[in-house]
Amino acid sequence: MDGVPIVMDNGDPGDFHATMIPVPKSKWGVVVLMNGSNNLRQGSLDTPAFGVVARLVGIKPPLSPGPFQEPAMIVVLAILAVGVIQVFGIIRSVALVRRWRAQEARRPHGVLGVGLRVGLPLVLNLLWAVTLLVVLPPFLSLPLQTLVFLDLGVVVLVSGGLALIWGVVLRPVLAFRALRTKVAPGDAGTPEKARVRASV
Repeated sequence: MDGVPIVMDNGDPGDFHATMIPVPKSKWGVVVLMNGSNNLRQGSLDTPAFGVVARLVGIKPPLSPGPFQEPAMIVVLAILAVGVIQVFGIIRSVALVRRWRAQEARRPHGVLGVGLRVGLPLVLNLLWAVTLLVVLPPFLSLPLQTLVFLDLGVVVLVSGGLALIWGVVLRPVLAFRALRTKVAPGDAGTPEKARVRASV
């Protein structure tokens, strides 16, 4: 720190944070224990310990990192952005499935059409769910069941669960049911009748 050699280590199981900074030259150190944690701003949790060390060795305390300098915050913002896209996707999918049920002409046709409109969203949602629920927890060294106790984990679980439940299960089922629905010949061409049929 500003030319003063230090050793630094921290630990965080999710609901507790500890920072240890020994200063070898002076043969003492600082330990800060916190009975809480914030995975989005973990770097800033070490700031009090750095501030104490700085004061004791007579240098200016370092600035706390801004929220957008924290890697976890950037990851959470990216997952939240995908979550917003997911919500809009659900709204659009519901409207699309209702249209398919009412108007046969607007349904996708052939293997390519169905693959693009039903299969591709299913694969993308499955990849997103696997990334968040299978790949990310070991990468963060956190078991899946402990994520529910972390602010970062709640965002991961909600987005991954939404992708799995809606994108992999409900949307394909609703889409295939709409594609198999028979539309009466007299109802197919009239938008008013189609709306009445869709609302039923």
